[in-house]
Amino acid sequence: METHYLGKDTSDPTTSLVTQDEWRLLTLLNLFRTGVAATFCLLYLFNKLLPPLGSTNPALFFKASLLYLLLSLLLWFFLSRRKLQFSNQVYTSAIVDAVLVTALM
Repeated sequence: METHYLGKDTSDPTTSLVTQDEWRLLTLLNLFRTGVAATFCLLYLFNKLLPPLGSTNPALFFKASLLYLLLSLLLWFFLSRRKLQFSNQVYTSAIVDAVLVTALM
């Protein structure tokens, strides 16, 4: 298996420095992210939130869940087309996760 360097700047996002396994792992992470966001949206819409979820501010919880779902779908687009370099995709995913999971709490 070849290794990659997250800081390496290449013009081709599908460069051989990143293996298919790494792209697949990122795809699985995005699948999980989309599932969690969709579940939170559905729980809110069907008024089935468990006590800690959205107990402080239900409207903010729903808005953050919806934004999380929309951004995860946007990340799917970039991931499927490989529009972003692997490192940029990883960093963007991490920032989205950190900000929106914090907002959901």
